[in-house]
Amino acid sequence: TKETPDTQAPTQPGALAFSNVEETSVSVAWTASTDNKAVTGYEVSVNGVLKTTVSTPTVNLTGLTANTEYSISVVAIDAAGNKSTARTGTVTTKTSPDTESPTTPGNVAVSDLNNNEYTVTWTASTDNEGVAGYEVWIDGSLYQTVTNGTGITVPALWATDESKTITVSVRAVDNSGNRSAHSSEVQKTFDAQNPTLTQTISLQAGWNLISIYVVPDNAAVEAIFAAILPQIDIVKNEDGFYKPGVAAPLQSLIELKAGYGYLVQAKSAVTLSIQGKVAKNVSVALKPGWNMIGYPFAQAKATTATLSSVWANAREIKNFDGFLTKTSGTLNTMNAGKGYYIYVESVGVLSF
Repeated sequence: TKETPDTQAPTQPGALAFSNVEETSVSVAWTASTDNKAVTGYEVSVNGVLKTTVSTPTVNLTGLTANTEYSISVVAIDAAGNKSTARTGTVTTKTSPDTESPTTPGNVAVSDLNNNEYTVTWTASTDNEGVAGYEVWIDGSLYQTVTNGTGITVPALWATDESKTITVSVRAVDNSGNRSAHSSEVQKTFDAQNPTLTQTISLQAGWNLISIYVVPDNAAVEAIFAAILPQIDIVKNEDGFYKPGVAAPLQSLIELKAGYGYLVQAKSAVTLSIQGKVAKNVSVALKPGWNMIGYPFAQAKATTATLSSVWANAREIKNFDGFLTKTSGTLNTMNAGKGYYIYVESVGVLSF
């Protein structure tokens, strides 16, 4: 007898399971179909287009595009060509790592000082995924990463009474950590600033050994002490004296100078305030023996470093707080507002 043709289709494949999902490939597995005769294979289609035919219920699909959703369908077939109902599922391939760097920031500019600050600005970079921030580099070191805007305000981290040259560059960073090339380096020289400052000196009742580090517009002793003159008995140094109430022709100390020391006798505790510019390039001629000197700086500094120009020729430095020789003593630091006595063996010039 003639064999009856097989017209029974295989059962539908089981649910599709996706694994090993990568940028351009994915593995697909499913529960095998059954058939009254036998399942001979499975047709696997991608987005409606037959991709491959396999004999087992698993397949590795390649040649895909990253970050793309695909519709995968599987149909079971038997020896007679009968086909099951398709089983369909969707999968999205992984996103490829971003390896594209942002463009380099342009037009980096550094402003002049304003209130002891300066600004660094630049034009924005572009990136395929977006710029996350900008690294601002100053003198070869990362200063700060800016995440909002294309500019930054930077404090002047140096003594602004001295000139300073800095080198600045900027580079962009994206969300994946890719960095642009550094911008062209910009060199900026800041001229020395010399704003008007107020120096204050606390005077105790009795004798005080003082000095100044500012240069007032009017350096006359009477002008400097004008606000507290009733509390002052006398101001003097090696060259002369000033005594309130004494006629001007008899006064021998006319003005105060940075770098020199002065003895002030106060009737009671009082504060002396002096306005002026920071003294610069101060030097004092020294004679053999004892000399009264000052300290023309606002910040404290090691005694031997301050006196380096004459220390080899010096025997001792002292004031009301202590003394220092080459072998002993505790006067290791010189401070603003203080005066000193220094003993030198021969003529010299103390250059601060």
